[in-house]
Amino acid sequence: TTQQARQLCPAKSIIGQGAAHVRLPGPTNVNDLTTLAIAGPGRNQIRFHAHSPTLGAGNTQVIQGFIRPNAAGKQYTWRLNVPLVPEILGGTGANTLFGVSISKKSGVTQARCQVKKFLWRAQWTFTDDTTKSATRSQRCRRR
Repeated sequence: TTQQARQLCPAKSIIGQGAAHVRLPGPTNVNDLTTLAIAGPGRNQIRFHAHSPTLGAGNTQVIQGFIRPNAAGKQYTWRLNVPLVPEILGGTGANTLFGVSISKKSGVTQARCQVKKFLWRAQWTFTDDTTKSATRSQRCRRR
């Protein structure tokens, strides 16, 4: 459960939290998932933990992510790579929301605002090698 994950991890390793939603066959929507971002276990690694009281502890997911330099150019200098995301109910379910906000106080991430905008890009690669991407920009102030 989320509470057990918090108890098992060192206090400073919990760097963020959020929520997730999944759609199951039926159609059934489960919107009570709690997500955690946990630093580690190694340098530049983040684990994502998602648990739903409705689905029970047997359906808790822990996904490993890696922070890497982005080879695509200077516009997006770092990337979070999550190479293996488990299927939901053998591929019959779908994730419709997965959000985690990482605390500024964690010290894990920092950025410099040189062009008055932070640029964000997400890219998903599916098992059939098709891709989907989305971009977003956010204003920032130079200090």
